[in-house]
Amino acid sequence: MSDYEVFIGICERINCPRSYVNLVLSELSNLGVAEVLNDGDTEFMGFRLLGKGQNSLVFKCRVDNGYYACKIRRFDSSRPDLVGEGNYLRLANSVGVGPRLISYTSDVLIMELVSGIPIQRYVVTANPTELRVVLRDLLCNAVSWTP
Repeated sequence: MSDYEVFIGICERINCPRSYVNLVLSELSNLGVAEVLNDGDTEFMGFRLLGKGQNSLVFKCRVDNGYYACKIRRFDSSRPDLVGEGNYLRLANSVGVGPRLISYTSDVLIMELVSGIPIQRYVVTANPTELRVVLRDLLCNAVSWTP
């Protein structure tokens, strides 16, 4: 069994070009990703992921002895790469915001694995009073923030 079997399995099911698969496998290896795990709340093509979007798939991965979120650009993405997102996350980290960026390449971004519930689930399950307080705090902090 390959340490990247989850990624390869999804690619086989959605007919990714072999050149794309080889490129991503090389980038994962170069970033020190030892394993891409079948783990997360999102089911896609018979595999478990942390998330799935129009431009990328997010997997739980193992780097050395730690676990992280591994965002991989989809081969059919309208974005040419993840470099801009990596740069923006680095900028956000410089002011103490966002998950900690570990490293990135054109097609793979490794970041801190953040625990918690997705905001979409929180919004529909939170007590309305608590939700108002959280939203007010977020908006007040966003308005007062300057880079």
